[in-house]
Amino acid sequence: MKVVGRCLLIIIGTLVGAGFASGQEIAIFFNRFGDYGWYGSFFSSAFFGLIILFVLKNVSKKNYETLMMRFSLLRWINEIFLLISFCVMIAGVSAFFEQQLKLPYWIGSMIATSICYLVFSYRYKGLEVFNIILVPCIILGILVIGLGTYSPDAMQDIRYTLPKMFTNSWFLSSILYVGYNSLMLIPILITFHDEDLKNSQKYYIAFLSFAVFTILGFLLVRVMRIYFPQILVFELPTLKLAEQIGTIAKSLYSFIILFSIFTTAISCGYSFLKMQEAKYEKKAFILCIIAIFLSKIGFSKLVSSMFPIFGYFGIFQIIVIIYLMLKERRNK
Repeated sequence: MKVVGRCLLIIIGTLVGAGFASGQEIAIFFNRFGDYGWYGSFFSSAFFGLIILFVLKNVSKKNYETLMMRFSLLRWINEIFLLISFCVMIAGVSAFFEQQLKLPYWIGSMIATSICYLVFSYRYKGLEVFNIILVPCIILGILVIGLGTYSPDAMQDIRYTLPKMFTNSWFLSSILYVGYNSLMLIPILITFHDEDLKNSQKYYIAFLSFAVFTILGFLLVRVMRIYFPQILVFELPTLKLAEQIGTIAKSLYSFIILFSIFTTAISCGYSFLKMQEAKYEKKAFILCIIAIFLSKIGFSKLVSSMFPIFGYFGIFQIIVIIYLMLKERRNK
C-alpha cells in the first residue's frame, strides 16, 4: 500500500493547491450557488475519481504523447496554462516572503524558484518526496480550519457585492473546476505508469482520492458559507478564518497556504517540463528564470477569470482522450 499512499499524496498535492487551501476556488466555484454548492463539490470529487481511474487504466505514456502530437493546439494550451500557473504560484510564494518575512519581492522569487529547481532536478523522485513531506501538513491544516467554530457575526459589518461570474449553473461550474485542474492532473497521472501499478491499486488510488477530496471540499464549503460573500473581500479567505481561531492558528495556517502554493507550483512546473522532455535540466533552469520575471500576475484574478476559461479546454482534452481510447479499444 506504500505506492498507493505515495500516488495519493501526489494527487492531493496537485488538486488541493493554493486556490483550494486559500478558499478562493471553493467560494468562486461552489459557495456562490448556495445549497447547490454542496452538490457541485461532491460531483467534482466524483468526477476527479472517475478521471483518475480512467487515465490509470487506459492511457499509457505512448497514448498521451501521441495525443499531444496529433492535437498541437491542445498541447500549446496545456503548456500555456501550466506556465502561467507556475509563474502565478511563484508570485504567491514571493508575496508570502515579502509580507510575512519582510524580504524584498525579487529575493523571495529567487528563493522560491531555487527550491523548485532543486526539486525539478530530482524529477519524479523530487515531486514524490516534496508531496510526501508537505501534503499531510496541508490536509491537517484544512481539517483544523474546516472543523473550527466561528462567530456568524464576525464579518456582518463588511459589505461586498458578488460580481457577475462566468456561469449561473452549479453543474457547469463544477465541470469547469474539474476541467482546468485536469490540465495539471493528467500529466501527473501519466507518470504513475512508472510505478507498474496493479489493477486493484488503481481502484484504491481513485477511490481514496475521491474520498479525501470530498471530505476536504465539504469542510471548506461549510466554513465559507458562514461568511459568504463577505469573505471574498480578503485575498486569502481561509487565513482570515484562521485569525478567528487565534494568532498561533493564523501563523501556522499561513504556512499551510505557503506549502499548498509550493505543491501546486511543483506540480505545474513538473508537468510543463514533462511535456518538454528533451534537454530537461536546461529547460528547468530557463523555466525558473522566466518565472521570476513573469510572477506579477494576480492570484485571485487568475482563479476568477482565467481558470474557468482553461476549464473548457480541460474538458475538451478529457473528451478527446476518452474518445481516442474507446476508439482504440474498439479497433482492437
